[in-house]
Amino acid sequence: MKKEEMVTLLRSVSCDENTVTAMTNAYELGFDYGSKAYVFLTEAIEEAKRICEQLDSVGSEPSTADFWKAMKKLQELE
Repeated sequence: MKKEEMVTLLRSVSCDENTVTAMTNAYELGFDYGSKAYVFLTEAIEEAKRICEQLDSVGSEPSTADFWKAMKKLQELE
């Protein structure tokens, strides 16, 4: 749900403006933390991909097949 949709919904059920403001602030705080976590996780995944590609290139064990399966599932979710 987008922030604007949330505000519209809250106002449509006659929520107090203080509640709307509090929920908007909470939404923005959550969005900020979520975007920082996304950047961190994306960097970690890219590093893991680089390491798995190196392992695959030398035929090292353990197999990286599970990692690549997980990567495929992530790409399907995007």
